[in-house]
This record gives sequence, structure tokens and C-alpha cells, in this order.
Amino acid sequence: MWGYTNNSNPDLLELHLKLANKLAYLSWKRVQIWNSSTSVHEWSVGKSAFAFDVTLSKGAITLTLVARDKSLAAELKRGLVLESIKFKQDMKRLERFSLGTFQVLDKSDHEGQIADMIKKVRRSVDLTLHESFQYLDKISGLTINYSVKSERKSNQRLIIIFTSIRSKQHWIDFDGPLGRTLQSNRARIVFINDDAASEYCYHMALNGNTSVNDATLRFINDYVGENGYSWDNVTLAGMSKGGTAALVLGCQLPSCDVVALAPQLRLGEYLLDSKRDAIISTLTGKQLNEGAFAVDNIMWDLIEGKQSKIDIGYCYVLTSLKDTHCVEGLDRLRELFTDRNKGNLEVHVDDSNFTTNHIETVLHLMPLFVSLLGIISSGIKPALSTVLISE
Repeated sequence: MWGYTNNSNPDLLELHLKLANKLAYLSWKRVQIWNSSTSVHEWSVGKSAFAFDVTLSKGAITLTLVARDKSLAAELKRGLVLESIKFKQDMKRLERFSLGTFQVLDKSDHEGQIADMIKKVRRSVDLTLHESFQYLDKISGLTINYSVKSERKSNQRLIIIFTSIRSKQHWIDFDGPLGRTLQSNRARIVFINDDAASEYCYHMALNGNTSVNDATLRFINDYVGENGYSWDNVTLAGMSKGGTAALVLGCQLPSCDVVALAPQLRLGEYLLDSKRDAIISTLTGKQLNEGAFAVDNIMWDLIEGKQSKIDIGYCYVLTSLKDTHCVEGLDRLRELFTDRNKGNLEVHVDDSNFTTNHIETVLHLMPLFVSLLGIISSGIKPALSTVLISE
């Protein structure tokens, strides 16, 4: 923790200790004094390292973000811009980004301000720093943006994850391919962004036109084919909005599996109740009740209307008795699987006091969702009764 401290300013050592204490709950690769002059807090993002350098000189504290790999400077800059972080890039050393200078002229809590800035910026880097790819759909002209977590030990399974509604549209569930939650999953994981418009469109429609649904299907078909995957080793997954998208698209693809956590099956009503009027307008070009009615028609037409049968192998739906926007559509989904699908519909409806609303449902059932993805990545497709323990 100390590093080289000979001739260090005592005030710098005190600052270093206070910062280390305030930031101790975060995981760090290295925390030390460098060259007697800089308090360094270094952490890892995937295989890359980044650091905050804190220096104290002439009554001023300077905070700098540094990319250890200089080739990541442009990507780091992009992430800071996306997160609206104010910075000044060093034009001679592009891997260094000044985040501000704090004047030590009074008894203000400078350590608290700096620690808060470090936490904010680190979170921003963790959320945005991953390689992105683009698929241009030649028929519609739409672009599908996605990122990839590589498979482990030549695993032959592919999981495609559609993101939920987030505070910022470029955020990816599980912090994307560099996040820790799914790092132990053996499959290749493709995260698909829902950014065809300024508002979410559930990968289904824009102004009532389902070209974005068709473009997403073509991307998935091309990706599966070009990378040599067998369809029965492909799983579409997501939670909330992502679960709805996984289910809708899965019903239009051959022999894949679906894992949907708290998907909205009465989507129009959900968007109305949650005051997502902009999403309704983006999907349908219509407003309020008329738009909500049109949303449900689009969704169920895509699920039911384009094919004579549904080829999903295993479809896992995890939800709550009190998550009404899902459970009130389950009967229609069951009828569909009974009439037109040869596969298995596995449904778990939680009725505990831990899932009294949609958000609680997602949070409470998340461990089961992640576990199912891990089990599937190992080639096992269980009945839910084999992995659930009654309370």
C-alpha cells in the first residue's frame, strides 16, 4: 500500500490514507505511493488496467485518470464523453485525462470530493469500456451494435442477451463483456444494444414498421451461421425489456432456447403504467391508449403470425405472481406452446413477499436467471423443478 515514500510530503501521505479508507470497499489492483509524489489507485477492467493519480503540490490536489495501455486512450475518451464526465486530455500523453484540481485553502472535505469523483469516474469506465461491433443490415439500412464476451475453453454454445431499460441507453446489463457477473459462464455471450432510435424499441418496431425486428433476426441468423453454431446450442436471454425481446425473437428462429426474466407480456399496459410514453410513440408512431393497443398487436403478431409453428426448444420464463404485466399474458403463451410448439415451456411464478413489484422480481430472481445461463452453457437444459427448492 505504501510504495516508495522517502521524502514524501506528510500531507500527501495523510491524503493517501484518507482516500484508501474511503475507497476500501472497491476492488483495487494496486494502491500505493509512487515515486514519493503520487497517490496511485489502480484497478482492472478485463485484461486492461487503469489508474487514478492524485498529486499534491503548492496547495493544490490534482486528479488524473490514466490508461496503462495507451492504445485504449480513444476508447476511454469515448466512454467519458458518453457518461458526461468533464475532463481535459493531455495532448502530449493521450492516455492521461485530467479530472480537476482542488485548492487546499480551507478545511473543506477535499478527500470526500476526490473520492466521490473517483467512484463516479470508475463506474463510468466500467460501464462503457468494451469493444463494440457493428452489423449493417443491407436490406433495411439499419445498424445493429453489439459486443462480445469470448467463450471459455472452446465452448460451443452461444448466448445472446438483450438489455433491459437502463438510465442511459448505452449501458449494458451485467456491465457488458467485462462485467464480473457472467465471467464464469463458459458460453460466448453477445450483448445486443437497443439503440436503433433515441428511445428503446424492444428490437421490434419503429413507427409501426417491423424492419428493426427483421434486421435483428438477419443479424442473429448471419452470426450463428458465420460462426458455425448449431441452433440447439443458441440461447436468447434477457430481463424485463430484454426478456420480452428474447421471447419475441426466439419465436421466429429455429430451435433455439429462451431464458426470460420478468418479460412484459402485456407490454402496452406496462408502458402506460410506467409512463414510458416515448417508447410507445417510438414503437408505433401513436400515443397513449391507442399506441399501447398497437404495441400489443405488434408484439403478438411477431410471436404468433409469421410462422406456422414455433421451434423454441426450451423456453424458461421467471416471474412473480404480483408482476401482473407478465402473468396476465402467460395463459396466451401457454396456449401458443400447446398448439404450435414442440418444445418445453418452463415457468416459475414466485409468490413470496420478496417479489411485490417488477423491480423486486428482477432482483430476487436474478440469481436463478444467472444460474440457468450457467447451466445451459454447460450443455444442460433442466426442468425448473429440478433446480428450484420450495420455500
